Amino acid sequence: MRKSRIVIAYDISDEQRLQRVAHFLENYGIRVQRSIFELEMVYKDAVRVLQKVEDFMDKEEDRCYLFRVSAKEDIVGSTQLERIF
Repeated sequence: MRKSRIVIAYDISDEQRLQRVAHFLENYGIRVQRSIFELEMVYKDAVRVLQKVEDFMDKEEDRCYLFRVSAKEDIVGSTQLERIF
C-alpha cells in the first residue's frame, strides 16, 4: 500500500491530556507546531492512530482532526514560497 502524507491537528483543553497525546504522536511523526503533527504512513494506519488518540481525549471538550495531503507538492512552506514568487 502507498504511504500518504497525513496531518493530525488537535485542540485539547487539558494540559495533561495534551501532553499525553503529543507524547503518543511523537512515536509516529514530526511535531510541526504545538498541536499539529505530520506523519507519513498508509492512510488506514493513520486512522488507527487517530482512534488511539481519541482514547486520551475528553469527547465533549477536545477535538482532533486528520487530513490526508494528496501530494508532497501540495505542502508549501515559507522557503518554497520565496522560490515561487
